[in-house]
Amino acid sequence: MEVTGIVLAGGKSSRMGTDKSRLELDGMTVLEKIAGELQQAAGRVIAAGSNDSGVPADLETVPDHYPGQGPLAGLHAGLQASETEWNIVCACDMPLVNAEALLALRAEAAKRWIKEGQLTAGDEACDAVIPVIGGRRQPLLAAYHRRVLPGLEERLRTGQLRMQDWLDTINAAYVEGKALAASGPLSADKVFFNMNEPDDYRRVCEWSRQEKGIGGQDS
Repeated sequence: MEVTGIVLAGGKSSRMGTDKSRLELDGMTVLEKIAGELQQAAGRVIAAGSNDSGVPADLETVPDHYPGQGPLAGLHAGLQASETEWNIVCACDMPLVNAEALLALRAEAAKRWIKEGQLTAGDEACDAVIPVIGGRRQPLLAAYHRRVLPGLEERLRTGQLRMQDWLDTINAAYVEGKALAASGPLSADKVFFNMNEPDDYRRVCEWSRQEKGIGGQDS
């Protein structure tokens, strides 16, 4: 199954005080790091909502069509630019995502893709595969089918911008985030860690140093 990788690189980063996508981690920017992990799970990678300043020349960028309207706008821009049915999305808030978790997410989407060609009575096609951590949905590290676009655009046009509310309008399959992270070197709480403030960034850098220094399975 072919998929497109979409990095949500927009956002104001107001609590961080600087553009999160341009912060350095492991000798590269967060945007470069996430894009590199996505490239191991997707045939094409797009940075949605990012301007061209500081973006690697080999990374495709697309602007938001609804600027200033949050992650839904970035998702919309990325899905519009995509040419594949299924797409793996990751926000720059989650800098410790790894290829193992992304490949596991792709495999979950592939199960639904195969099923769509073999629907039986009572079955429904799936619009998204959303990980869950500690009972909380994680829509910014998830897989989406392009058929969500019409409803997504309607939400943006009418100013209904809460992502969690939008999730209730689509037919999503929910999977355990711990299972997705199990094959990688980091635990799910780190893979899905949401980086918003300077202290979060310092924590992420420390976790990354520990993982490289210790090696093996993270606890």
